[in-house]
Amino acid sequence: MTFGEKNKKMKRQKQWDRSFDLRGACQDSAGGMGYATSCIRRFFCLIARFIACLAVRTGEKSFIRRAFTLVELLVVIAIIGILIALLLPAVQAAREAARRMQCSNNLKQFGLALHNYHSTFNALPGLGSKSKNGYSVQIRLTPYMEQIQIFEKLDLKQDMFGGTNAMTGMDWFLSHVVEAAEATLPVLHCPSDSGPKSRVTTYSREEGVTISTGAQALIAGTCNYMVCTGSDYARIQEPGVYSSMGSTTTVTKSNGLFYHSSAHNFAVITDGTSNTMALSEACVGVEGTTGGTYDEVVASNTYRILMYGEPPMGGALFDFASGSATGLANDTLGGLDTHMSSNQTPSAGWQNNRGLSWVLIQPAYTTFGAFLSPNAKMPSYWNMNQGFFMASSYHPSVVTTAFADGSVRGVSNSVNLKQWRLAASISDGEVFSGF
Repeated sequence: MTFGEKNKKMKRQKQWDRSFDLRGACQDSAGGMGYATSCIRRFFCLIARFIACLAVRTGEKSFIRRAFTLVELLVVIAIIGILIALLLPAVQAAREAARRMQCSNNLKQFGLALHNYHSTFNALPGLGSKSKNGYSVQIRLTPYMEQIQIFEKLDLKQDMFGGTNAMTGMDWFLSHVVEAAEATLPVLHCPSDSGPKSRVTTYSREEGVTISTGAQALIAGTCNYMVCTGSDYARIQEPGVYSSMGSTTTVTKSNGLFYHSSAHNFAVITDGTSNTMALSEACVGVEGTTGGTYDEVVASNTYRILMYGEPPMGGALFDFASGSATGLANDTLGGLDTHMSSNQTPSAGWQNNRGLSWVLIQPAYTTFGAFLSPNAKMPSYWNMNQGFFMASSYHPSVVTTAFADGSVRGVSNSVNLKQWRLAASISDGEVFSGF
């Protein structure tokens, strides 16, 4: 090769490299362009140079670069890593925003169903007249949520349960309830909650046969969306049931929109429907989840799905009635927090059945109260058919809440406790200044 030919080839190579020179292609990246845009521009410049290096220019006998340097490879890898680090949080935030929107839409459907139900009966659904036929508000709203096929399987005039249990008489679901109880409807579940959509219960699905004698246990559809019982403790039981365990002789009402045998209409909401909560959400309990001490549960964040359990009714160690009255009066927790923290291990164990069944009226399954703030850094308090059941969610720092006027709002975890409780009451007469 002559000196002239060699010089000509070197000129061609310089021209070829200059067309993909990073300094020329990306010289404006530092002036006026965002950091992410600059990274993307540099990335594509490197890709272009990489392709150019590997290209084979046919028809010429010129020198061609068929490789790229280790430095260039490391730079490409570093830029890809930076792009992933920049884009991943944005993608995750966008996905959570979509999930939260879907959650709001689910609660909006419940709000509209409440209004359609009220238009039909001039009253809102209650929590059932007694435990054995305690159909939940959620199941009563199914005809107004395009789930009429499930509702038509039920006979609300019949009991839900049968059995020979000396205390409750509740051993098995009657056949007309089984299909509805086992249904898993998307509208019942918050997309941000990865908890189970169904759970094994302690009730038989075979009418007339108990689990202890070989019957198959009913696998119930779970529920994230809870109706509001008020700002006090939830107590849902009828006279005579659990009497051997200290049950009251009269049905206890609450100050919220829903309680045992309630059938309110909108006229009783003197605080205003736009100021009164109807539903919120709660994280579904996970089967097999166990807690250690109270401090360990709070530290592990399982307080959203575990409940501090104590002996039923008269055997409770915490005087929840006087405690809730004191807490409401002073905008505090009435000693509930100090009781649980000083008694680190619950005497009745940690309960993981929050949201267990969407068709039953048990407070832990389908209700919430505003005594505890949303996502309070403590577990709910379980005392069988009574207790303090918290609103909770896996949305960042908020719970989604539907009001009696049908509107849906996100409520911050740091909401003023007094305002949160005022929003749960239908006629407290105090000024609600909003969240």
